[in-house]
Amino acid sequence: MRTSTLASYLSTVDHGNLIYNRYSAIDLKNLAELRPLWSVGVFYAKVTSLPAGYDWSPVTAVGFRWHECWVPVLRQPQINDIWIFNATQDALSTLDRKLTNKDAPGVLELVRPRISACDSWFMPYFEADRVGIVRCPEVDFAGAGAFGRIERLEFSEVSRVRNLAHFSDQGELNLLVLENIEIPDPETFWDIQAQRIVVRGYGRNLLWLYKIWPDRPDDWADRVRLDERLAADLDPEGSSGDLFEGYCGPVVEGDSSAQDADIEATAVVLEEITEQRFWHIIGRARESCDGDAEGLSEALREELRQSTQQEIVAFDRLFALKTHALYSWELWGVAYLLLGGCGDDEFTDVRTWVVAQGRDFYHSCLADPTLLGNGQLKDSAVVMDAEEIRYIPEEIFMEMTGTSIEEQYRDQPSASMAGQAPAGMPWDEYIGGLEARFPHIRALEGL
Repeated sequence: MRTSTLASYLSTVDHGNLIYNRYSAIDLKNLAELRPLWSVGVFYAKVTSLPAGYDWSPVTAVGFRWHECWVPVLRQPQINDIWIFNATQDALSTLDRKLTNKDAPGVLELVRPRISACDSWFMPYFEADRVGIVRCPEVDFAGAGAFGRIERLEFSEVSRVRNLAHFSDQGELNLLVLENIEIPDPETFWDIQAQRIVVRGYGRNLLWLYKIWPDRPDDWADRVRLDERLAADLDPEGSSGDLFEGYCGPVVEGDSSAQDADIEATAVVLEEITEQRFWHIIGRARESCDGDAEGLSEALREELRQSTQQEIVAFDRLFALKTHALYSWELWGVAYLLLGGCGDDEFTDVRTWVVAQGRDFYHSCLADPTLLGNGQLKDSAVVMDAEEIRYIPEEIFMEMTGTSIEEQYRDQPSASMAGQAPAGMPWDEYIGGLEARFPHIRALEGL
């Protein structure tokens, strides 16, 4: 590939970032003729050779489809943000080092990993602030060996995870995040050695949790947190204290007093952005406007401008998690009938609108999705207008800092649930279709 063609894949925002998102092969032999790069992302392309003698020292982030030619790159100590597609044990065996450095947290994202139950996974000296495992039907840690430290291990679009308890015995695991994951060996769940475990989701993939719930140990609440819907279902009276996972800030290693202060400040925010505080902000915004989406958006901006940066990040996270809790086939079906059709993006807007109506209406729809049709939603246009609301925390954070929440807090959840299955029974599995399932729901007038 000619230098000019290769240069066309440089980011228009930051020319130090090479991004190639195609599945076709790419020739990187002229890489040295470009300006020094800090990031090389050739995520899906087949790359079987790299230019000899290329200076990788400025590069801190790489993303690629696994091939052994990337071994020397993975051994570069300054590279701490790594995405590997189709990783094998050979790829992980190369990473026998600490990803984190003094300037930035270390992240390893494994997309569609090809690692079997007999493989050892991470190496004895491996350390990272975040490891994500994405898009594979099953992960089995039966053969997992010793590793150093993983601050946060999370799974996304993974159906089943086996032998987590065994894996957690092999090294230091601080935070484990399970997103709608089936655990085929649930009797070992309470033996998982992680300082904190977060379980999210709803539906058949989490039936295992309901089975083992009666046998939970006395100290389980010191370590386990659930998303809002699970918490309400498993502990409806709140007798076990605050089960809702709340806000989890970014992880940056270091021992400076400034970083310690940041950690303490974040801990304070955890207490400040409670359920009550979250709904208070939305309630005040609603009281100061006429209820239309445009007025509510402006009122919410003014409320958040009076908040700290950390509070805005926490508010944004809670807003996203509450829209996640509403992600069910039942609510989607009611919205579909009310609006005369409802795609994935529009359903995100519907859930945003529900949260923006305040605590009472939100919890009503969470408990009984048919209450979306109680008459409070009168015009389909307000749903489309609600899209603006979910971007307001990001907008205000950008005003204050000049950077986005996504850049500063990489693990921040999005309101969208693209690629994930809603909770409950799909429409096409219900005899008679949507109308039979929700016989009292009628389309809004004017459609």
